[in-house]
Amino acid sequence: MLHREKNRQPLTRLGWSAAALVALGVSLPLAAAGMAPAASAVIVEEAPPEVTLAQQAMAVTTPAPAPRPASDPTPRPAAAPRPVAVATIAPAAQAGSVTGRVTDQSGGVLPGATLTLTDQQTKSQQTAMAASSGRFTFANLPPGEYELMARLSGFKPVVSMVTVSSGNAVDQAITLPIGSLSETMSVQCTPTSITSSIFGAMFPVLHAQDRPTPIRPIRVGGQIREAKKTKHVAPACAADVPSGETTVLVTGVIGVNGLVTEIEPAAGQSGAQPPAALVEAVVAAMREWTFTPTMLNGQPVEVEIKVTVNFSK
Repeated sequence: MLHREKNRQPLTRLGWSAAALVALGVSLPLAAAGMAPAASAVIVEEAPPEVTLAQQAMAVTTPAPAPRPASDPTPRPAAAPRPVAVATIAPAAQAGSVTGRVTDQSGGVLPGATLTLTDQQTKSQQTAMAASSGRFTFANLPPGEYELMARLSGFKPVVSMVTVSSGNAVDQAITLPIGSLSETMSVQCTPTSITSSIFGAMFPVLHAQDRPTPIRPIRVGGQIREAKKTKHVAPACAADVPSGETTVLVTGVIGVNGLVTEIEPAAGQSGAQPPAALVEAVVAAMREWTFTPTMLNGQPVEVEIKVTVNFSK
């Protein structure tokens, strides 16, 4: 209002026309932008989840639910999650072991004893030796059945069966009995003289000419002292000795007093059984034998003796 040079005349027709054109030029682009459709959203289709074999089997065997009328206002319960089968993995078997100690009849340890362990399924073998304490160990054994054999010169071998389970340590106590003595002798049965051959044919009177061999005990070691025979009596020939050679096998036990007891024919003798008279002759002779007792760790012990007598005529 203070500026006198300012033109305060109303707009002319030409001014109104220019103003209308400017307003139209601005409003048309804005209206076009408002009427244009929104940009389409990008839809990413997700891959269907993996279906396990167990789920496929359940889908085949599980019947589909019956359709429900549209007019039913009851809300449908949410579907229960389907169980998924999980594979069960059995725990791996753990290795086991077999340990133990080898002793003799008196309880003394037997270092140097040989132990053989045989797998009954694979027939594979492992060998160990008893230490100075008599103990032995077989480690890292798969579960199964095993045969355990213990041996030492001068003793009878002992065999036992052992079952090893997963992660189990088996402790086996082994006692080795003293080995048996053996003796073999030959007895020649002949007539007493040539002049009495006819009489002997009618009334055979025979005598024994024995050639005994020394007792040959199994080689022993350690603190064992084998028995020694101090008195020997030859078996007598019986009247019915068959022609040729007849073998008699007899077993007995040398007691701590040096006498032979528990004398009887050996079990499992092959071939024809010898005459009972020859067996009785051997038994009668063995009852007369005497020995120094077998010593184990300084103590007298019993020991088995096996006698073989070959009668010939």
